[in-house]
Amino acid sequence: MTEPAPDEGSDYNTEIIKEGAQTFTVLAEELVGAARAELWPKLVAEYSTLGEHQAKTTRQFPVFMLTRQD
Repeated sequence: MTEPAPDEGSDYNTEIIKEGAQTFTVLAEELVGAARAELWPKLVAEYSTLGEHQAKTTRQFPVFMLTRQD
């Protein structure tokens, strides 16, 4: 498997999600570049410990967008 270029998103395995009695398929795509930069502050505002944990490391936490595949 090749690593994506820094500004390219990556499509990961399609996953099967079970939510209650409902099962559906999702496509997981890693957000990078501008898409990640736009969403990251919203995630940190919603989940403050996320920003605290990120501050303790030099690596960037990956952010994924799950898209339901119907």
